[in-house]
Amino acid sequence: QILISQGAKARVVDLAIQEAMRQNADPLLVLAVIKQESRFRTHVTSRVGARGLMQIMPGTGRGLGVRDSNQLYDAQTNLRAGIRFMKSLWGQFVGGDMSALAGMSTPSSRVRSAVAAYNAGPGAVRKYSGVPPYRETQGYVKRVLAYYDEFKQSMSA
Repeated sequence: QILISQGAKARVVDLAIQEAMRQNADPLLVLAVIKQESRFRTHVTSRVGARGLMQIMPGTGRGLGVRDSNQLYDAQTNLRAGIRFMKSLWGQFVGGDMSALAGMSTPSSRVRSAVAAYNAGPGAVRKYSGVPPYRETQGYVKRVLAYYDEFKQSMSA
């Protein structure tokens, strides 16, 4: 409800939650990433060419099985690929089940690294052994995790 009140379309929020659950990903983290990446707009393109809800670069999309980069504007296609990518980063930097995040009062440095990798790429996170010293990425991690906390608190209210 909090997202709908902030202008997100119910259909997009529902699709994101359903796809996160289908892939056994944390729906609140998926929603937090989408809020930061696109503000729930399906047809947005970043200045560097990232597309759709989860702002996937065409090359990353190809690596995730999306051959036509215009398909990244399709909400379902974008969510499938974006969540798969997020889960692969989780596996690289955190390991285990994404549901562990819900029980953490403070996200671990490994969780922060996985979130940072979604923004800066896994290579940058490995290079710096954690969140890179890029202002954009540091702000990104703070905002995504703040949105996650906001959504988590709204669920328990």
